Amino acid sequence: MTHHRVIPRDLLNDANLLKCLGRLVMLEKTNAYQCEYEDYEGYGFVIVQNDADGSTYCRNVRFYANGPDITFYPFRPLNSREEWPLYVDIGEETISVFDTEGNLSAEFTDWLNQTGSYAND
Repeated sequence: MTHHRVIPRDLLNDANLLKCLGRLVMLEKTNAYQCEYEDYEGYGFVIVQNDADGSTYCRNVRFYANGPDITFYPFRPLNSREEWPLYVDIGEETISVFDTEGNLSAEFTDWLNQTGSYAND
C-alpha cells in the first residue's frame, strides 16, 4: 500500500526516486549496460514505502538482469541527502546503483558482470 505523503518532504523524495529510475533507464537505452524493465506505459507510478526501513521503491517498475532470471526493485533510502541515492539488495548485501556523478557504480557493474548483463565486457 502507498504511504501517507507529507508535503514538501515526500514530493522531493518521490521526485528524487523517479529521477534516479529515469537515469537508470536512460543508461540502459544508451547501451551503458544491458537490463530489461517492464514498461507500464499509461499507468501512474506506484511508489510504496518499506515498513521495515522507510525506504521507497516503485512497485510497478520492475528490472531484470540476465533475462528474467534476476528481478530487482531499485530503492531510495528514507530522506537521503545524496544526489543519486538508488540501491539494490543483492542477497544479503545492499549496493549502490550510482556513483556520486550519476554513473553506474563499480559495485553495480561488477554485479551485472556476474549476472552476464553488463554490455561493456
